[in-house]
Amino acid sequence: MTARASDAAVSAAPRPSSTIVLLAGLTLLLFALRVSGPSDLTDNDQERPAAYVMDVVLHGHWWCQTDWTGEVMSKPPLFTWIAALATLAAGHANLWSLYFPGLVAIALTVVLLFLFGRNRFGWAAGFLAGLLYLVSPAGAKHIALARTDGLFAATVALTGLLGFLAWQRGRGWTGFWLAAALATLTKGPLGVLLGSMGMLAVIWERFDRRSTGRRHDTRTADVERASRLGPAHLIGIALFLTITLGWFWLAYQQCGQGFIAKVVGRELVAHVVSPEHGSFGIGFVKAPFYWLTRFLPWSIVALVGLLRVWMHPAADEMERRFERFLFCWLLGGLLIFSLATHQRGDLPLPLDPPAALLAGREIARWLRHWTSKQLLLRALATAVLVFGAYAPYLHVVFARTSEARRSEGIQSLARRLAGDSSLPPLLHVDDPYALQFHLNAMNRAVSFEAAARALAAEQPRSVALTDVAALRSAVGGTTTLYRLSTCSASEKDASVTILSNRPADALRCRR
Repeated sequence: MTARASDAAVSAAPRPSSTIVLLAGLTLLLFALRVSGPSDLTDNDQERPAAYVMDVVLHGHWWCQTDWTGEVMSKPPLFTWIAALATLAAGHANLWSLYFPGLVAIALTVVLLFLFGRNRFGWAAGFLAGLLYLVSPAGAKHIALARTDGLFAATVALTGLLGFLAWQRGRGWTGFWLAAALATLTKGPLGVLLGSMGMLAVIWERFDRRSTGRRHDTRTADVERASRLGPAHLIGIALFLTITLGWFWLAYQQCGQGFIAKVVGRELVAHVVSPEHGSFGIGFVKAPFYWLTRFLPWSIVALVGLLRVWMHPAADEMERRFERFLFCWLLGGLLIFSLATHQRGDLPLPLDPPAALLAGREIARWLRHWTSKQLLLRALATAVLVFGAYAPYLHVVFARTSEARRSEGIQSLARRLAGDSSLPPLLHVDDPYALQFHLNAMNRAVSFEAAARALAAEQPRSVALTDVAALRSAVGGTTTLYRLSTCSASEKDASVTILSNRPADALRCRR
């Protein structure tokens, strides 16, 4: 019995709108749990995306952003735009607005998995696919992380699934190309390639019919003709090129050759072929390992689903097309990541949506004797238990890590500084950008020599830094420095110190 048949055998499934509201509510709950917990802004290279967001908010640099060191952005700006709009709506910088793109990405992916899974595999498979993605370690991490990976996975999923829908209907390719433009504006042209991997199932379907002699109806032939690259794609391709190349030209006009060198040279070409990122072939070990371990335990179930697709294809033609589409999407994408020299644990995240759909169908098969009500209530109970265990983990275990302690310490220091109306104008030297973010600022860091000259002037000045000895050396013996505040974040990291050339109710800094 197929998943769709077993789903029909049980009691009536909840309405799609009700299920979407439920999944969206769980997503919002997970987001609230994560953002209300300890911050880790100084970890996972989140400070640069945070600086890009504030460069838009405070300086109006929508097309090309730089960080606090003057370095040009490393990725296209869709994540930055969404977070900047949320920050502008909030009126000031905060972690909720910074992580808002993660909420949008996870919610969009969960809803897409439910809708497409329900349509091809049945309500139970679609509901479980969305829920599995949400409660996976990757989902819990990327729902509140200032990185592009979660949003990239969502836009790739949108691209791939709209492509499948257009293939089946024989029309609607404009939506596919618009989604591909969003994926490109998130992390570059790799999004188009990953979103198209599932379309290899077209070749599989044609070969299968030739080898088995299976007949296909007139509708199938019409769909195949409409799916070929031709007039049906022209409008979409034109829109795709207009959007992506239009942004590229505007960014170049704003940042010049430095933009080309960073985004194209160092981020695109070097990550694919540069030997400094690793030797060719190492990805065939790392990429599958990263995907398997980051999506546990559902990656194991997805492997069972892959084996079923290969050995026991579905009898229903539409269901068989979709499962083969997911098969090609997952394995084709894994091949792409394996070929690259640049390897990072979160890179294979766009492979989790097809894996969640395959795993959701497998689990729906295992639980086919449950009614829809039983499945819904028990799945919700499991989700509540997971969230209930996640909350104390965040506030007890994670809060004790050096990353959380450092981030929380800097946030606390920012609150003290923001509440001190007598604080002289603050320069930033080598302190983490997280301090500026929590102060709703994005100013260029200055050198120790420039900071020493500012402190030697008559005007009151203060500086934020970690290397006090380097500043003392630059200042020499001509200026008296006063310690206004110190943030001892952790034993591992250097403290952030606020020094000034004017005394306050603080200890004098001995040179």
